[in-house]
Amino acid sequence: MRQSIFIAMMAMVSATAHADNIADCEVLIRQNIKVEDQKSGAFIDTYLPATDFIASVYDEEDGHITQANGENIVALFCTRHEVLPTLRDFPLLATGIPFAASTDFDASDSAMIFIRHDGEKFIHAYQGPDLSPERAAQLTDAMEVFNLQPHDLGK
Repeated sequence: MRQSIFIAMMAMVSATAHADNIADCEVLIRQNIKVEDQKSGAFIDTYLPATDFIASVYDEEDGHITQANGENIVALFCTRHEVLPTLRDFPLLATGIPFAASTDFDASDSAMIFIRHDGEKFIHAYQGPDLSPERAAQLTDAMEVFNLQPHDLGK
C-alpha cells in the first residue's frame, strides 16, 4: 500500500514538473509586411499558443512542426515558475528553435533565460536576480548535459 501511494505521489510530482515546463508557452512568428514605394518592408511579431508545436516535439512521430499560421516559428517563449532548464527541455532545444523561459516576461526584474544552438553548441543568456552558487552550478551542469546529448543541429 505504501509503495502504491509513493508511486502515485511521484507520478503527480512528475506531471506537475512537466506541466510547469510547457503549460504557458507561445511561439513567436514574424510576418513580413510589404510596404509600397519603400526598399525595405516591415514586419509584425505575433505570439501564438505553442500547444501544437510542443505536441509535435513530444509525440511519437519523427520531426516537429516548424510553422504556425503559415509562418516560420522564430522562437519559443514559456512562462513558468522555474526558469532553469531541465533535461525535459532538451527535445525542445534539439529542434534548433531558440527557447526563452521567464517567471514573468512583462516584469523587468523577473528571471529570464534564453537558450539557443550557435551551430557548435548550446549557449545561454540569463538575466534577473543573482543565482546562488548552487543554482549557478545547476545551470552550468544543465548546459553541459545538453551539449553532450545527440542531436542533428550544426551539421
